[in-house]
Amino acid sequence: MNKLFALLTLFILVVGATQLAAQPTIYIDPDFALVNEGEETCLTFEVIDFTNIQEVHFSVQWDPDVVTMQPINPASFHPAMTNLTVSDFVIDNAAGNFTFIWQIDDNVACPGMDVTLDDFESMFEACFIGINGYTDVSIVDEPEPIYVTRTSACPLDIGCFCEGNDGFIAVDNQPVVFSFPTVNVNEGESFCLDLTVEEFEDILSMQYTFSWDPTVFQFDNIQCTPNLPNCSGSNFNVNAVDGWATFSWLNSDPSSGLTLVDGTDIVQICLTAIGACPQNSIVSLTNEPTNVEITNVEDPGQDIGYLGGETTVSINCFDPSAFTIDIPDASICPGDDFCLDLTVANFDDLVKTNYSSNWNPNVIDLTSITNLTTDLFNFNMTNINQAGASNGFITVTWNDPTCFGSTLNDAEVLMTLCFTSVGGGGVNTTVSVTGAPEPVLITDLCVGGDELPINT
Repeated sequence: MNKLFALLTLFILVVGATQLAAQPTIYIDPDFALVNEGEETCLTFEVIDFTNIQEVHFSVQWDPDVVTMQPINPASFHPAMTNLTVSDFVIDNAAGNFTFIWQIDDNVACPGMDVTLDDFESMFEACFIGINGYTDVSIVDEPEPIYVTRTSACPLDIGCFCEGNDGFIAVDNQPVVFSFPTVNVNEGESFCLDLTVEEFEDILSMQYTFSWDPTVFQFDNIQCTPNLPNCSGSNFNVNAVDGWATFSWLNSDPSSGLTLVDGTDIVQICLTAIGACPQNSIVSLTNEPTNVEITNVEDPGQDIGYLGGETTVSINCFDPSAFTIDIPDASICPGDDFCLDLTVANFDDLVKTNYSSNWNPNVIDLTSITNLTTDLFNFNMTNINQAGASNGFITVTWNDPTCFGSTLNDAEVLMTLCFTSVGGGGVNTTVSVTGAPEPVLITDLCVGGDELPINT
């Protein structure tokens, strides 16, 4: 995804390394399963970008009071997973975890063999018997640390997109689904988030905590909407200094419970962005200081659980009228060569542009600068100082000696920077347009006048 960032603070996440680079994803499907007490539900462990893989380690954990895991069924193994056996799994139901350690060859490190699976294929299946309550089923880094390697990187750990791709098992009761919108705001802007619900059926009571970062967002107000009866300001306890507000609610008719249509908003929280761009922060429902607890008519006194209830609010840096350089994201593998086109917007009648470009030289190495625009008067390689490239920076200094000013079309390529990934697995870098060592200076006048506004 391309994004326009600010000059001075302009950066991209270059997957120079590899953490993002065709890095395999392992996720649990389905991400939600409802099972009756004493019955079985099964979750598959599926992959994306599982290419030329030689070894995979990870752990999976759950609440042992909610479900118990069954022995692994080898019939669920993908036929292409060479040397995958039940001995690769160690199940500990008392602790609520299993470890997975698979190698394509148990006797040879970095052998000349590997496994490739199509996207969305399943490696294996794990099955659980329902006991009571609800639990996440999560890929985690302990007791067995996450480790993945492939032929081109072995024995380097290339990592994986594994953590956070959880499953969720509920026993007997359908959890309520909470949602906040995802929003982008400007510095100093006030905004409101509506908490909406799904699967809100015959609910008797609920309590939880709204949480936010008070260094990024200032609390303004929180209130129930008219859709939630028997609710007023007394249902909330706000601690604006620490960034939380507890909420508790009891239906006025405890014999029948309350049912709401999917998508109904029940609470609105309003905040003001006091952080600086490009900060982003989570607003969510949490268990501190008040634990999340939701009950219904069918199983009174039993917490039925919830899904969702989290959003990220980003503080914008982009000023659409200001001079901007656009750098795309990049996804690469260790040792890959790749290039980034630097495109411009609002390059209108400029006579001078000075700045620096920076990156981590331990992660990526500049190999060439090409594709300089021919539409910028007197712009050539002499305007680019590469003396600091081995230390992770170049400087650009250009001016129009005629003082007439030059204009480039929006999205026009200014230049192309080409790199080689030299970092190990699990690392990344930003490529930044900054004011060090060459200070940023953008102007459309040869003599006098102020520097032009830029995105910050």
